[in-house]
Amino acid sequence: MQKLGSNLVIRKQKPEIAIPEIAQELATKTAASKLELSAFFHQEVTSEETQVEITLERSLKSIGVKVKSFRGHTLYDPNNLSFNIQQLPEVFTGFRKDVEKNYWVNPTFPPPQKLPSLPDIDIDLGELPALFSFNLELPPQEPRAVLAFKGGEIAGKERVKNYIWQQDCLKIYKQTRNGMLGADYSSKFSSWLALGCLSPRYIYEQVKEYEEQRVKNDSTYWLIFELLWRNYF
Repeated sequence: MQKLGSNLVIRKQKPEIAIPEIAQELATKTAASKLELSAFFHQEVTSEETQVEITLERSLKSIGVKVKSFRGHTLYDPNNLSFNIQQLPEVFTGFRKDVEKNYWVNPTFPPPQKLPSLPDIDIDLGELPALFSFNLELPPQEPRAVLAFKGGEIAGKERVKNYIWQQDCLKIYKQTRNGMLGADYSSKFSSWLALGCLSPRYIYEQVKEYEEQRVKNDSTYWLIFELLWRNYF
């Protein structure tokens, strides 16, 4: 973010507490300029996370901050579907056939080349915490693990590049995906997908590019099929 002209404000606190505090500080220090504050966040689905979001939104609106949330963790945007979540087909096959026939996968956005700077006011940026500040230590690498997982978008995209393009494993994915002992039997994308380090739409685009440049077969379709299973759940 610093390379793109911006920065992070870091807090070790619950988001429903820390974010309104930052917003209130910004509102107070920019009152003369009548700056309009808005908050944007990635929407979650399970109960504990949605309760945090409800509390956060209520707190922000009470101090005049506009709130907008987005869904970004699914292949198909739920807002584009003709049915709401409560009307989800009871079996996956019905869901799959419906979305494959009637809907499209939204393209990913290109990464920004520049970001706006933080407001020119005195605000404590905080410090990026290390593991030891949470009384944690990096666990030793498990010698039996087939892959040394590393977090983050860079590592996630590197795995996609390695599995699809460098190792050329996608063309035999359907035949090998249930293997357990090797690094490349299956894609191993799930941990990066679960934490938002990889977008399913990014993987979808990589598969489509692979189909154009190398081969299109049951295996290339089956990786998208598995992303659809994830989408359904």
